[in-house]
Amino acid sequence: MTNGLRDNYTYYWFQPPYPKTGFGQYKFSDLLDVAGYEYSTSGNTIYISNTSNPKVTKFNIVEQPTTTGCYPSSSTITIEFEVEEYMPISNKLHNVQIFGWWDGEDNPFLIYSKSDVNASGGRFSDKVTVELATLPGTLKLFMRAYDGAYRVDQDSKAQNISLPVAYPIAEKLVICSELDTPSDGGSIPMYDWTIETLLYTDGLGTDPLARSNSQMANHQGQRPWFGPLRYPTIYHGHVDDGATPLQDVNNNYNVEGRYGMHTAFIYKKPFYYIMGPVDVDFATPYGPVHPSVETETYNVQLVSMFSEKDIEDMFNGNPKYVLDETPKYKIETQTGKPLGTYYYIRDLAAYSGGEASNNCTAINDTCLEIYRTDYPDITTFTLRNTNDYSAPNKPIFMDFSGFEYVADNRFGEVRNFVDYTLEGVEGPSIVGQKVEGRLITNKAIDNAEKPHMNRYDGSYISPSALTKVTPTAEGTYKVQLTITDAVMRTTTATITFTIGPNGGPGAPDGGGEYGSCAVNITTNATQTIQSSPADISPVFEISSII
Repeated sequence: MTNGLRDNYTYYWFQPPYPKTGFGQYKFSDLLDVAGYEYSTSGNTIYISNTSNPKVTKFNIVEQPTTTGCYPSSSTITIEFEVEEYMPISNKLHNVQIFGWWDGEDNPFLIYSKSDVNASGGRFSDKVTVELATLPGTLKLFMRAYDGAYRVDQDSKAQNISLPVAYPIAEKLVICSELDTPSDGGSIPMYDWTIETLLYTDGLGTDPLARSNSQMANHQGQRPWFGPLRYPTIYHGHVDDGATPLQDVNNNYNVEGRYGMHTAFIYKKPFYYIMGPVDVDFATPYGPVHPSVETETYNVQLVSMFSEKDIEDMFNGNPKYVLDETPKYKIETQTGKPLGTYYYIRDLAAYSGGEASNNCTAINDTCLEIYRTDYPDITTFTLRNTNDYSAPNKPIFMDFSGFEYVADNRFGEVRNFVDYTLEGVEGPSIVGQKVEGRLITNKAIDNAEKPHMNRYDGSYISPSALTKVTPTAEGTYKVQLTITDAVMRTTTATITFTIGPNGGPGAPDGGGEYGSCAVNITTNATQTIQSSPADISPVFEISSII
């Protein structure tokens, strides 16, 4: 309560209970100033009116996007902004902040922050540059500004997000970035019969190499060039096994093929097409690159152009394993100008478990096809009928079988094996116990359920004497089977059983009679990173014609 207004509109506060004791006082005009109100007085009456919250009046990007509406990844954008504040006396903003948040990331990041900003005439403007990530994605830009009363634009409460401090956001701008597709004059120059355009690599092929153009031919006079860039068509399995291009990663693009410009059903990421060795004494316009030696050709692309998602979409490989293990090649001109570090597409396909081919088809006459293969399958995982579950310390045997689909690599090496691990994951006594080993697969046996994989599949079956665990206490147990193929692609399945007087196999998921030996298999394809088997060494020698 109060005893009334005094001179200068001082408002006295008292603290109950009785006897009332005054403990503080505020000057009305100071309170109103701090809160951002305008006021006037007449006699014993004070007239108060509210002012507006701060407003973001400009928030845009200076640079223009590409024709697709996106900005190239790894490029720099400039954000221009302007804020107006309406405090009656301060002409100062407490704080101005801009945050960025990449789609799929857990947290936003701070781009710009400035405190105690002078707003001349009630207006503050500035700009800030932002470097976009090297990988494509969607970036949300958030801006907020607090005036002297810590007010923000309350009209934007619907745009609340969890930022380091949870306040309403003044503005939101969403942009997209995309990989900057190389043009004809991209990172690797076209060969123009000068030493400046001859290429040197650290092991990719026999030097010197050159990026091919329409005036070059091989020793048979055939032109190996079908456009300045090679765009792959991606198949799940082999075409002659009934496979079709992957609809989710391919699109129609205008490309230059054997018969001129046309629309091809291809993946959007292009590859540079280089060849060699180049004999400068014979490499004349419309003449052979080399008069007698078969010319090798290579499709390469910058390492920085590949994300884990690209490996999943294009090759169905284990992303971390493929990006870490695939050889990387430095390319530079014969004069020493560095042109970047590249992957060879045949390597990417091989380390993913698939393959690539220079095969011109009606679907894609840019002559570059990628064939994906599957993660391994566990088709059976069962407990043996002869198991004794009545008491602890009795071995519990399991049997399993399935298929792997790793394609032979470019040297014809048969990568026909899987590594298996049986591990207790739940139970009173065997958690952490493992049984591990390697099984040779039979590439002559096909999986009838996947005819499109028949070019690649190989069956495996568990060893009879080894796949067991021995619980040492009564209770319910869960054992996990992990199958890992030659390119570190992993699939898991689990099985349950109970040890005790009423013990037996666990019921299948979704029901089933207790004690039945028919155990449901739950598989989960994961991307577990494991060390490469000792007998698998990275491939550095390149001799194919892809």
